[in-house]
Amino acid sequence: MALKPYPACRYTHAAVAAGEQLQADHPDWGQVERVVAHLPSGPAYALVSRPYADRGAPLVDAQFSLPWQLAALWVTGRYDLTTLHGGDLGREDIALAAARIEVVQDLPESAVMSGARVEVLLADGTTASAEAAMPGGAGQGTTRADLARKVTSCLQVGAVADPAAASARLWELADALPDLDAAALQAALQRCTPGSA
Repeated sequence: MALKPYPACRYTHAAVAAGEQLQADHPDWGQVERVVAHLPSGPAYALVSRPYADRGAPLVDAQFSLPWQLAALWVTGRYDLTTLHGGDLGREDIALAAARIEVVQDLPESAVMSGARVEVLLADGTTASAEAAMPGGAGQGTTRADLARKVTSCLQVGAVADPAAASARLWELADALPDLDAAALQAALQRCTPGSA
């Protein structure tokens, strides 16, 4: 049991995590010539490895396309729930960027969710690469920063008026949980519920 950090098929998650490392160091998509993601071989990874195509179901097409997810990461600066519910689906610039992203299944075959490597070729001829294990996998605990990002994007999509304040209230509740009795828990939950007194 683990937090699913990205709103996508779990087989893309390690590559998206590696992509985030590279995008943080090389955020300008205009300076990126090509991206190559290396995934394990085997049928489990084949579905997310295909070149991006509009197959008539935009949400599903994006969630099962590593090229689209990495393109959205570079073009918008993020890949989270707001990417899928905030007007980015169907964007032509993301689809065009996805065409410059190749996925090769050249890592050892795996039927379980494994790590990935992502490489970028930059306009100046230099290359950079990053590797990531499966986020939340064995020995890969989820950080508080990962949880905060996930919670905040969910609150934004849920149209909560002040996602940052709501997130802070949820963290206060999580930190206080071990010491709350039933009445205190009920009161704390009411404070975290939009529209409650």
